[in-house]
Amino acid sequence: MKPSRTRSLYPLTSGAERFRLALAALARGDLAEHAHLLRTRPVVTVRMTDPDFDRHAMATLALVHALLLRCAPYVGWLDLLEILNEPVWEAIDLLLTPPLPKRRPSRTHRSEREGFPLMAMKVAGEYAAAQVKLCLEAFFRVCREEASLDPEHVLGAMAPFLGDALAPHQALMASVQVAAAEVDEACQDLAAIWWAWLVPETP
Repeated sequence: MKPSRTRSLYPLTSGAERFRLALAALARGDLAEHAHLLRTRPVVTVRMTDPDFDRHAMATLALVHALLLRCAPYVGWLDLLEILNEPVWEAIDLLLTPPLPKRRPSRTHRSEREGFPLMAMKVAGEYAAAQVKLCLEAFFRVCREEASLDPEHVLGAMAPFLGDALAPHQALMASVQVAAAEVDEACQDLAAIWWAWLVPETP
């Protein structure tokens, strides 16, 4: 079929069909035909909900997703350490307790079992808690300073489960420090995500 005859049929094609034709033209190196298919796309008039609302909703969802993606591994660490804590204390208790029948009170009595039983667990727990705290501080700051959002409202609406997941680890998180420079860097990353979604694309 002649190119002119083919082109006369383009107005009858759907958007999906036109896309396939443009893709085929590009694949065979017919740049002129590809450009024609793009240039002659029909202009349509649409009715839609306020795009500014949708951009804010998607940008906020992206912030929450970024927070959860970064926090999740470290919350997993903390949960695993909590699960292992008592069995490790019990193993230490068995190692330190004399054999029967002359059994003395355990050196690691339950009332004395505070914190982690091993230094490696302590270091891992404090590192994980610091990473979660860093993520939360950056998230709260970006919500307030960049997005003018209440971070508590955001998490309550979009990630209500996070509070329950972090509740057992609040004391440990309160005991660790995070570097201001690391918080600043995390804020820059989150702010970039926010503005990438919020700013409309320019033609």
